[in-house]
Amino acid sequence: MSNQLVKLPFTIKEIDAFMDRTIDLDIDQTSPATNELILQLKRAQIKVGAVVLIGLPNSKALLQLYFAIVSLGAVPALLSPATPAQRVLEIAHRLGASALIASSAQISRFDRGEVFSIDAVKLIHFDDIMKQYHTPGDVIILTSGTSGTFSGCLHHISALLLNAENHAKEIQLSKADKMLINLPLYYSYALVAQALAAFVVGSELVLTGPPFTPTSYLGILTRQQVTVSSVTPYLIKMLLSKESCLPQTLTTLTVGGDFLDPIYVDQIVKKCPDLKLYLTYGLTEAGPRVSTLAVHNELPHRYASVGKPLAGVTVSLRKFNESDDYGELIITSDTVLKRKVGVTSDQSHKVIIGPNTISTGDLFYIDSDGYLYFKGRLSDFILINGDKVSLSSVRSIANSIKGVFKSTTETYQTESGTTCYDLHLFIEEIHANTKKQIIRDLYHLLMRNEKPQQIFFHSIHEAQTPK
Repeated sequence: MSNQLVKLPFTIKEIDAFMDRTIDLDIDQTSPATNELILQLKRAQIKVGAVVLIGLPNSKALLQLYFAIVSLGAVPALLSPATPAQRVLEIAHRLGASALIASSAQISRFDRGEVFSIDAVKLIHFDDIMKQYHTPGDVIILTSGTSGTFSGCLHHISALLLNAENHAKEIQLSKADKMLINLPLYYSYALVAQALAAFVVGSELVLTGPPFTPTSYLGILTRQQVTVSSVTPYLIKMLLSKESCLPQTLTTLTVGGDFLDPIYVDQIVKKCPDLKLYLTYGLTEAGPRVSTLAVHNELPHRYASVGKPLAGVTVSLRKFNESDDYGELIITSDTVLKRKVGVTSDQSHKVIIGPNTISTGDLFYIDSDGYLYFKGRLSDFILINGDKVSLSSVRSIANSIKGVFKSTTETYQTESGTTCYDLHLFIEEIHANTKKQIIRDLYHLLMRNEKPQQIFFHSIHEAQTPK
């Protein structure tokens, strides 16, 4: 067998070396050589260009299968292993998937297609689905749509590796580093900014997965002597709420997936003055990382920024009124998606607006020095009694209140046709007094027209990790 089955920017030998320097904390099993996995996939009748869904937890097996499928010339698409069977079928139909790789228990939910063994997991074919095929080297990253259905972004693996390399340079990731991945790999943030970044640089990798607790996280950082970790704002707040101290061996922390309020940025800086802290912005359509802020090199007035664009990324604003100082962020980069899949061509064209250029749907302000400041999403602005209300600002205010770990908004229209929204707050302990205090604090900060129709409280354990 040839060591390189399709023309790709890596070899089978490099994949195996990556697996050798990866530690799996959750699943203790010996993986076969990548060439053996490719042979098993070929015996399972996986064709070049075919879409293969992978519904496995964070593991060496998942990463090696991902690379093996790309090396074969097929197209991997990661999804949560907790995805309900009916949702898996919906995704498969929308993407024209040929097969699903998952655990034996997951595969047993489907009464269709031939089943094959791929090392310690199973592969099932979708015989009754209209198949779609793509170019060898293509991959799909799923995105959840506002309608609740799933679409995907079609990228070439070379573009993702380039994005990973550019991100690695921004955060000064090196071969000497040991990186922890505890965020789900089916999110582009963990897959590209962590796994692929470690791959291109040659870093060691430590793999684990949800659920996240400050105690277990800090324990892993210490025991494994981790030097680089990536978290979401939600996880940062959990750590700060416990007054947890990060081990000195952790030299670099990156934050992505959502906006982190400057209040918490300031707390981290003061608590860990020697830590290299990076705030990042990205979206799956962009491949995915767009900008980075090296907080440790900035003054506090920059803490609300997500930094400047990565190398090779240019940005501009599409303003809707001449008087506005903000607008929709437009991105031009060699790493943007090739096209949307699982959607109509019209929907894809709404994202891709020119050669290597996409509209983000995100509103930004860019200062005179080129720093980006996130203002919200286009869909975050609603009219309430004729007044324009920014739901992202409401969430930002809610997130700044002590005891609130995360907030979400839900818009709807009443029977009379009035637009309203409900606010969902995620807190640690749901007590009557705590709820009353949070509501008092919130209403002191909100304008009258910004107040929600209803407020719902949830345990932080119900909060989902953002992309």
